[in-house]
This record gives sequence, structure tokens and C-alpha cells, in this order.
Amino acid sequence: MFPPLLTFTILPLLPPHWAILSPSVTRALTCFPQIQFDFRNQYGYYIGNTFLPSLIQVIISLVTLRFDLSDFQDRIMVSLTSLLVLATFFTQTSQSIPKTSYLKLIDVWFVALIFEDFAIILSLVYVETLRMKEAGHGVRVTKVSPISTEERKRRLCGNQ
Repeated sequence: MFPPLLTFTILPLLPPHWAILSPSVTRALTCFPQIQFDFRNQYGYYIGNTFLPSLIQVIISLVTLRFDLSDFQDRIMVSLTSLLVLATFFTQTSQSIPKTSYLKLIDVWFVALIFEDFAIILSLVYVETLRMKEAGHGVRVTKVSPISTEERKRRLCGNQ
């Protein structure tokens, strides 16, 4: 009665976070078949690949507040690395989702996490500055000036 339907696959064309729930092909009284696809965004993709790893990065940055006060380099390096990883996640995610003219929730999420990580870095630097002032190791400024050629020759020859 009806001619055989043309079958094709659309799955390789879809991003990995989309799914076709119920493809249906119907034939109305016209001579053209009508194809209908129901698309649903799979939110588990974003939770597993974006929200959870970025949340873990901020938790790692928060843990640096519990490090020993004398380990400033360890604290700041972990926080800066966490900030760098968050920025990389944000760039990667922004490239994989459709471009829109409005602000998306994922953009707000990453901006908030990056701001929080930056605030942690500022607090670490502030605490280190207070610790150094308290210990009497304030900021020391050494004036450096160029020496004359005669002074350089005298120092090189050992005639001090």
C-alpha cells in the first residue's frame, strides 16, 4: 500500500548530551511523510562533566584555608591551580554548548565559582601579609643603583 520508508540514522549528528526519545514517522493524506522527533536534553551529562568537577575544584581551594599558616607557597599554588582548572573548564564548556545572546545558568555558575576562588586567593595573601607583619618580617625595600665603570673594575680586580 505505502512505499517503503527511507530509513536513516541521525544519532551521529547529535551531541552526546541529547537523546531522541520517541522518533515517529506517520503518513498523512498528503504524499509527503511526516517525521517527528522529540528531543530532550540529558541533564546528567552536565552534572557529571561540568558541575561536579567544578564543585570539587572549589572544595579543593577551600581546603587550602586549613593548611598550616607557614605553608604559604603550598596554599597559594593549590588555589591558583584550582583557579586555572576552573577557567579551563569554563572555556571548554562554553565551546561545547550552543552560542546564545543571553546569559546561561552555566555561565553564572562558573563566574560565581571563579569569583569565589579568587576571593580565597585574596584572603590567603591578606593573611600572609598580616602574618609577616606580626613576625616582624615586613616588606623590605632595597635600593639598587648602577655602579660606575671604575667601581666595577675595582671590584673585579679585588682592590677593595
